[in-house]
Amino acid sequence: MADQFQNQDPEAIKNWETWEDMYEHALNQVQGTFGSEYQIDMVAPNGEATPAELVAGSVAILNSDGEFILDPGDGTANAKPSFFVRPAGGYAGGVAPTGNAYGDGILALPASVGYKLQSTEVVIAGTLEYGELLTVADENPGKITNDANGSGAAVVPGTDKIIGYAVSVGGGTGGINKVADKEMVTFISMLQLVANV
Repeated sequence: MADQFQNQDPEAIKNWETWEDMYEHALNQVQGTFGSEYQIDMVAPNGEATPAELVAGSVAILNSDGEFILDPGDGTANAKPSFFVRPAGGYAGGVAPTGNAYGDGILALPASVGYKLQSTEVVIAGTLEYGELLTVADENPGKITNDANGSGAAVVPGTDKIIGYAVSVGGGTGGINKVADKEMVTFISMLQLVANV
């Protein structure tokens, strides 16, 4: 029986820097249980008033109707689990609410699972350091940041919602990665919620 899958070099798959094409908005799943029945994910409708704002790589939460919306990074959102939006109708532009591979929903990875990810949806204050904690930017909903309150303050466990920590730095503005000439943050996802603040 012929192979059903094309043979690929696992190291080339991990090294996104060798890829020639890069999309404007992307979430690269570098390590984790992707592409198998064991992947932990969630599919829900796009609940954004302007659906195109929920792009691949965005940080989302579920609203009271069970739909994904951009994580505003403040208030009651700090007590709600975050998800990282995966491309569902192609990487380019926004993730459409309908007509994609997941029917009426979009696929997202929960921050509570320890995936190694790269996202284009990032706003970094100062210079990113290895192991630096990441949260959601309240002044830029849906964006990953190391800025706890918009003034360059570090993310504080127990005070700020934590969605991951940086594991690779260098090449881009503020020490973030450059992948195929696109600035991305490379991080391990994790989730630590805080009470409504």
